[in-house]
Amino acid sequence: MSLLSQVLEDEESKPVSSILFGRYMLPDRTEHASQIKDISPTEATFSCAAPPQIGDHIIAYIEEIGRVEGDVATVTTTEFHVEFTVPESKRNKIAAKLNWMQTNAEEGSSEQRRHARFEPDAGNTVLTMPDGRQYGCEVLDMSLSGAAIRVSVIPSIGTNVTLGKMRGTVTRIHECGFALEFNHLLDEPDLHKHLS
Repeated sequence: MSLLSQVLEDEESKPVSSILFGRYMLPDRTEHASQIKDISPTEATFSCAAPPQIGDHIIAYIEEIGRVEGDVATVTTTEFHVEFTVPESKRNKIAAKLNWMQTNAEEGSSEQRRHARFEPDAGNTVLTMPDGRQYGCEVLDMSLSGAAIRVSVIPSIGTNVTLGKMRGTVTRIHECGFALEFNHLLDEPDLHKHLS
């Protein structure tokens, strides 16, 4: 059995219980923010902003995981369960990522504390997408190494964007936008001027 196959088998029996953020699109093409829990390479449970129907096919973007598709298996008033319809290669990638997330949880928490985060005095700035499209956005908090922003568009994890004058990469999705890691560590005295 290959290493990835072993990881996949292990992860299928032990879903990751951490809460992740993301968005899902229903068959009517409406998009909704969501929290996702009990995720494994084959299934996940979504919080329910807009209840789907059992059997609906959804497309979701989940922080750390990326794009997945699946069919709704069960629905309650507050959440619904999705069984993924993804190829084996994608399941292997999800399994490897979930395994990495579990084994690096403590290290990741320490990494996030490396640089103090703060709310900027003037948090409104412009987000520029790779194709040049620009959107007004609000910086919720930032540090020398990254920022969390509120914005109406949600690019995929791994997308290279520009926030004000700062280039960075989308690292996770949250309820009202996403977080990005800057390509270069900023200088503290110049932190505010990079937003304009």
